[in-house]
Amino acid sequence: MDEIGKEEAALEAQIGELRGRLGGATTADASISSAQTLLTKLRKRLSEPLSWELKGQLVEALVAGVRVETLEIDGVKQARVIATYRLRQPHEATLAVPRTYASGPVRTAEEPQTIGDHIRKRRLGLKMLQKQVADQIGVDKTSVFNWEANSVIPRAKYMRAIVEFLGYQPRLPKCDFTETATFENRPWRR
Repeated sequence: MDEIGKEEAALEAQIGELRGRLGGATTADASISSAQTLLTKLRKRLSEPLSWELKGQLVEALVAGVRVETLEIDGVKQARVIATYRLRQPHEATLAVPRTYASGPVRTAEEPQTIGDHIRKRRLGLKMLQKQVADQIGVDKTSVFNWEANSVIPRAKYMRAIVEFLGYQPRLPKCDFTETATFENRPWRR
């Protein structure tokens, strides 16, 4: 009889535990239903066009601050935007995480390695357009673009004008000019 009594007490304890779990599941089910209703309403609101007022409220709730800095690198002004986001409610203590956005970097050469690098560095330092440099050297702006992109090497006949534009004779790494180009398969104009 004692064993049956112990077994009965254990089963009653299990029943009590299961009733507690059932009550928790009912509460969880109500929470899930409430969240599902809230998400449905939110989805419906988001599918509608947002007013400027609502957009402003969203920005105020999510963004703690925005700072724009202007940097000048080799004579080129570049913008850097630093946005700080909130990770808590506006009335709570703000835990802000800064995030930096920069416009695409302007390619500059600290140590110019090619004629194109030298031209680009000098042009940006003088705040000139490629067209202005092209006019000064006596070529079209596409030539200056290609030289700066290092996709084409300037012809020897333009070197004097390039040196005048630079104001110095650029020191370049040694090049091996022993390779010769073959023009066997190229059509020639007559």
